[in-house]
Amino acid sequence: MIGRLPPLNACRAFEAAARLGSFSRAAEELNVSAGAVSHQVKILEAWIGRQLFRRRTNSVVLTDAARSLAPAIGEALERLAVGVEGLRGTSGAMPLTVSAQPDFALKWLIPRLPRFAALYPAIELRLVTAYRVLDLVREDIDLAVRYLDRAAVASGVALAETGGQLRADHLLRADLTPIASPALFPPERPPELAALRECTLLHVLSAPDDWRLWLAAAGARGVDAGRGPKFDSYALTSEAAAQGWGVALGRVGFIEGDLAGGRVVAPFALRLSGPRSWFLLTARGRAKPRVAAFRAWMLHEAGSEPADYRTADHRTNS
Repeated sequence: MIGRLPPLNACRAFEAAARLGSFSRAAEELNVSAGAVSHQVKILEAWIGRQLFRRRTNSVVLTDAARSLAPAIGEALERLAVGVEGLRGTSGAMPLTVSAQPDFALKWLIPRLPRFAALYPAIELRLVTAYRVLDLVREDIDLAVRYLDRAAVASGVALAETGGQLRADHLLRADLTPIASPALFPPERPPELAALRECTLLHVLSAPDDWRLWLAAAGARGVDAGRGPKFDSYALTSEAAAQGWGVALGRVGFIEGDLAGGRVVAPFALRLSGPRSWFLLTARGRAKPRVAAFRAWMLHEAGSEPADYRTADHRTNS
């Protein structure tokens, strides 16, 4: 079995170039020359018998073969690094501190964490939830999940104060759709927008326009978008909906478990898309293998491809 493994240095060079989209940036990370990275990639290409990159003047483009191979090699290298680090450590468990907004932690992250723990039993996860501003570098936060404007992140406006101290990876959008107890919308009766006139609408205090925007997009008429009780989080409105209190607007990525378990139904197909998404932030220059392992696992769970933003800020709202 060992004889079938590809060269380790070639795998490291390929993984960095594939993740960063550049031989020169991969060379900076690995502390070698760009020519050395290119040479190692050629070794791997010869070993596999497939072209992995199409070379451009200032960048490289992954081939289909490379896109298929990159996740497997990245995960293998990260698991190897974490395993070795665990053996070298003197205190046993390796702490990893993750900060997330409570809604995200409760409805998306926590249900998935047992899978991470099974993959990396040597990592001791410390989950911190808060709404306040956090300084990742000074407060020794390894990774953070933040709800940010996609265009502002891509342009660098949202994360610009520290000149690129953080890397931001897109995790998932936060589209909204109505959810309710199955008792309110039984499957044998086709849902009608008019039914919302008689339903209690559940609102999030920090997003008072959600229902107005969704009803307008759906073309619903005669529904008072402002009536109904207010809560301080989407997690609370979703739970109130599951208990039969009324209809809430649930974030699509957060309601999967409740939908699968039959606690709620999503009677209408329309999903309201907003400008913001959840991003995973990590400090550049932190070479802890466990940070890289958690980042790769999060992107896999979210079904996202790494989106590396050069401009970043380590002071963002949690």
